[in-house]
Amino acid sequence: DHIWRQGSTLMAGFTAAMNRHGIPAEAEGIPVCWRQTFKGPRANELKMAFLSESAKRGILPGLITYVGYSHSDEDIRRTIEVYHEVAEVLEQMLEAPAGVTG
Repeated sequence: DHIWRQGSTLMAGFTAAMNRHGIPAEAEGIPVCWRQTFKGPRANELKMAFLSESAKRGILPGLITYVGYSHSDEDIRRTIEVYHEVAEVLEQMLEAPAGVTG
């Protein structure tokens, strides 16, 4: 129950962060094993930026997110906080022409 609840919370947090900032992305899979899928013509750019910006903030999402028993409520809260921070960066990217970083 614990890992399914944590995974559900994480997936919902990812979706909420991306939606809030207009990022074409969704969480796909089941709560204990899911992936972040980015859509549209800049999907690869968004995915790479998501991975990089998350890592800069101490979160290493990887291509598949596995939720384990050791993930505490605080871990999940902090990860969702990072999702919101990164979504803000991605939103700024989408406002700039493709290939332009700032």
